[in-house]
Amino acid sequence: MSKLGLDFGRKEYGYWDKNTLMRSFERKLPKIMYVKAESRGKGSNEEFWYNEAWLLSGFSFVNFIKLLKQGIILVDVRIGQYANGKTHDHGTCFRVSPNKLELCFGNRKKIV
Repeated sequence: MSKLGLDFGRKEYGYWDKNTLMRSFERKLPKIMYVKAESRGKGSNEEFWYNEAWLLSGFSFVNFIKLLKQGIILVDVRIGQYANGKTHDHGTCFRVSPNKLELCFGNRKKIV
């Protein structure tokens, strides 16, 4: 089985089957509209000027793996704690900075 794992000092703590992960990304991310904006003001007075929009499609699992190995995409284990001390698990996620998101997709079309 081909795996993508979390390796901390040569001891494996968890993994995802590559085929399952690839199918999940392809199913959940067939297309993304990435919109950029400038803002001014703060709080309830904050305003946005949406000045650029891109349609991203054709998720590339190969690029995703490369970006993960380069540290551009990070794995976040999201566990929080309520005020009473009880923990809650928000689930593991992959984090990529917005200016690198387009690298995960083969097709990029500027809309605005």
